[in-house]
Amino acid sequence: EIQRERRSGKGVYLGHRMKIPREKMAYTSGGGGYLLDRVATRELVHNMEKHKCQSNAEDLQVGKCLFKSDIVVYNTTDAAGEEMFHPFNPSLSIDAKSIQSLDWYVKYRPMGIKLGLEAVSVNTTTFHYMRGGDQVEAWDYLTHCKSSSATDPN
Repeated sequence: EIQRERRSGKGVYLGHRMKIPREKMAYTSGGGGYLLDRVATRELVHNMEKHKCQSNAEDLQVGKCLFKSDIVVYNTTDAAGEEMFHPFNPSLSIDAKSIQSLDWYVKYRPMGIKLGLEAVSVNTTTFHYMRGGDQVEAWDYLTHCKSSSATDPN
């Protein structure tokens, strides 16, 4: 899907999808980062220069600017439906009880939420709130523990 859009010249916008209830536009959580291709970056700058998309929140402003150019957020879950971009650190990302208690997060995720280890893809791209040592630990877990447990029936 992404390759098709790139070939058509339409911009690519990737990240952890969020959506304001009753709005058509989706956007990405800025904390975990987002990825824009050259076309999307050009449209973002153009719309910001024209003041077409004002917001107090940077992530929402980026989403508004791109939406004005018909650039939408892609689904960045893997084939198992696990997230690859995360608005929280690894510990919180897999803490089902804490995630469910975040009313604002549940409200802005009408596409649903996976909980526990199923929330985190072995192909994870980003987490938010990471320190140097935490990055190494998360990488080690994703590349060794989770990926091997996904293939090992025991």
